[in-house]
Amino acid sequence: MRYNIMEDVYKVRKVKNKKTENSVSTVPFSLAMDNSFFIENAEAEENQPASNLSPPITDDFNIVLVHMSALNKKLQTEATDLKKINAQLKNNLELNLANHQQNQRQQEQLSQRLSVASVKIAAQSAENIKLKKQTDHNSGQMEALTEKQDKTNRAFNSQAQHLTDLQQENQNLSLKNASLNEFQSILQKTLEARNQDHLKAAKEISSLTQQLKNQDHQIQIKLNQVLTLSSELKALKTEVAFTSFHNEETTKKQNYTMTTLSEQNRDLNRKLQTAVFNLSEATTVFESERTQWQSGTATLAQQKQVLEKEKFEVENSRSQTLQNHAVLFRDLSKARQSSQEHNERLQIVINEKSELQNQVTRLQNKMLLSTEGHNRQVDLLKEVVAKEDHKTFDLVREKNLLTEQIEALKLNLSGKQMEAALIETRFENENSNLKQQMEILQRKLIHVESENDETKLRLDDQIQQTRIYSDRVSRYTAEFNQHQQQIQFKSAQLQRISTQVNADKKNILQVATQLLKEMQMSKKLNPLNDILKITSEEIDKLENQLKKTPVISFERPQLERYMDQLLEQRSFIKKSLEKVHQQTDVQVRSIFKIIYNEDLNPLPPVPELEA
Repeated sequence: MRYNIMEDVYKVRKVKNKKTENSVSTVPFSLAMDNSFFIENAEAEENQPASNLSPPITDDFNIVLVHMSALNKKLQTEATDLKKINAQLKNNLELNLANHQQNQRQQEQLSQRLSVASVKIAAQSAENIKLKKQTDHNSGQMEALTEKQDKTNRAFNSQAQHLTDLQQENQNLSLKNASLNEFQSILQKTLEARNQDHLKAAKEISSLTQQLKNQDHQIQIKLNQVLTLSSELKALKTEVAFTSFHNEETTKKQNYTMTTLSEQNRDLNRKLQTAVFNLSEATTVFESERTQWQSGTATLAQQKQVLEKEKFEVENSRSQTLQNHAVLFRDLSKARQSSQEHNERLQIVINEKSELQNQVTRLQNKMLLSTEGHNRQVDLLKEVVAKEDHKTFDLVREKNLLTEQIEALKLNLSGKQMEAALIETRFENENSNLKQQMEILQRKLIHVESENDETKLRLDDQIQQTRIYSDRVSRYTAEFNQHQQQIQFKSAQLQRISTQVNADKKNILQVATQLLKEMQMSKKLNPLNDILKITSEEIDKLENQLKKTPVISFERPQLERYMDQLLEQRSFIKKSLEKVHQQTDVQVRSIFKIIYNEDLNPLPPVPELEA
């Protein structure tokens, strides 16, 4: 029996050594003991008879008591360690809560900044929309101005057409001259017939001179009639000279007006070219600035997208941090629950300790009564010690897991704080960049608006000048029409006078000589010659300008079109001049035939008239 007790003591010492090693390596977290064995054994021993009791063995019982005291000391140390751990956990939880509150505040500040930035971006987008509307309005005004310039170009084209109409009227006048030539040929035939009649009359007069001598009174009457006719012829000659002089003056005035109109057309064309060039430059500048503004808006849109992406990332990080905080809160709640459970277990252990002390006192009383009960109690104590060792090992493992989780949570919180700081710095940098870009765009828009105002003023001045020139052209055209009407009226008067003058050969010869002079003057003073010189000069200038202008320039097609028009005009003027010269040559030949015609030689004077 004593041998068995010593083996049990040896086993208890081994368990004690193992327990000390485990306590050195890890700290227990919770304990739970089952006292049902002690209570059942105590009740069974009380119910046993006194004859079965054996005397106690004090040495082994003292060893067990020593072991129990060591266990009590370990439990007290573990309780103090657990209190320290609970205090550390509370401090860590308070720190985590403070960090969580700081993170929430920082996130609220970031959200406020993001809202302010979104408001600013919305305002900037509204300003960009306003600027777009202003640019569209400016483009509409530019289109209206281009339409006005097209109208002025059309007016100038109509003036050019009017000039072509004048050329056609000149052709019509040449046709009228041809008809006059035909009428002159008819007059020549009538004059020839009348000359024949005069010859016959002269023969009759030679045969009837004797009769004329007898009729002196009648001849004197006829002489008076001839004098009256001569006075009328002189008046008609003066009227013809006056009309010819007036026609020469009108032709000179027409030539002068044509030259002035051509010069004004040149000036207008030059001013239009300068206006078109200025407009083209303004449009190029406006288009370049518009492209810059579009690129700036595109960059703003890209930056806005980047901000939205970063905002989305911030929201995701915020949601992740909230999730992490929720997880941390869960872990904290779990840690609190575990600490509460640990406290409950400590209370249970303390209660069990008190019960064990009571049981030890009972055992001390009972060990004096029986050794068998003592052996049983030693076995039960061994089992309890083994269970406590297992429980302490589990508690130590749980404690290590909790410490690892707390360290991981601390690392996560530090990483999230670093991420939040980086996001704030990025957000501030991007806000500063956006502000700088918006200031640059505002400066550019102010510059564009000033240039648009300048171009508007220039265009208004050019429009006023074109209106003034158009008024002048309309006045000159009205005066030219009046001169044409006067010329037509005077041409009718000349036709009437020519019908009256056809009675006499001398008048016909004078009219023929005057016609020769007028034809020579018409060759010299033909306005088409001046127009041809003007067109040739314009063509030379355009050729020089085309040589100077590069092939890529946008002015070249307009210059080439204008060059083609001028070349066509020159060819048309040359053809018309050739036709006019041919017609004048034909007329001159016919006039020379009329002048040097033998039928128009003066008749022999009447002797009586000579007398």
